[in-house]
Amino acid sequence: MGKQERSAGAAEKYVFLDALATQTRDPVELRTQALHLLLASRDTTALHLGWLFLGPSQDPVRYKKLRGIIIEEFGTYDKPSGIAFSQLKDSRYLQNCNDEVLRLHPAVPVNARTANKDTT
Repeated sequence: MGKQERSAGAAEKYVFLDALATQTRDPVELRTQALHLLLASRDTTALHLGWLFLGPSQDPVRYKKLRGIIIEEFGTYDKPSGIAFSQLKDSRYLQNCNDEVLRLHPAVPVNARTANKDTT
């Protein structure tokens, strides 16, 4: 659907690759930029999950409670009961654990990279 075909009240969506394609048509550059966008979310998510499950594992009572709630609401690995976004939002204890991990260990300030050699 072209820009002329859109209704006057419809908001135009921002598409990262479309915006990037206005700057370059190099497929390697497009792929690299898209990959970097995905890697940023992967690193912070992994860091968050690490803190979420390593922290409570030091406190067996809270770890057992969190594990029990997750199994009760979402099932086990072998027998999942299906996960819906609304279920995740309604799981108060899981939300509280997530909030506390983000408060104590925010992912972005500790997610740093260092160059191993100078480049230009």
